[in-house]
Amino acid sequence: EVPLVLKQGELYVSAAFAGALGAVIARLFTNDPLVVLGICAALTWALRAGSLAFGWRLPVYHARPPRN
Repeated sequence: EVPLVLKQGELYVSAAFAGALGAVIARLFTNDPLVVLGICAALTWALRAGSLAFGWRLPVYHARPPRN
């Protein structure tokens, strides 16, 4: 079976990326590492928990058969 992290459409890596991006943006406005960490953790947790609780998914690419 495929691990949950690698399943198509799951908000796992995307939530981590959004949290990291939030940390970078927060760092532009404050030098307090606890504030940056809090924003990163809250954003990542909110996206991941929302995806589990509400079934949020990313769109999945489906290739079309080639035309002849």
